[in-house]
Amino acid sequence: VWWQFSGRNAAGGGWLSVILSREDILTDRGVMGEGCVDLKGIDDMVMGVGFEGMREVEIFSRKWWGRGPDELMDEILRTYGEIYLSK
Repeated sequence: VWWQFSGRNAAGGGWLSVILSREDILTDRGVMGEGCVDLKGIDDMVMGVGFEGMREVEIFSRKWWGRGPDELMDEILRTYGEIYLSK
């Protein structure tokens, strides 16, 4: 988890979906929700203190890079919806 502050306000931040059984520390990361980090819980805390910025999705995964872009985008949209749009 990292966070960047601008004055007293959070300007941006990020957290990884950490996969415990990875082979490469850089290119074996998962799509949101694939790992063991409570992304919704962290997001709720950050939004709870007033952050209203955008969320960014970066996928550093040989597994996902090897699949078609449509399949990857479908998975990102599905997991994003499950984590951030569900009540």
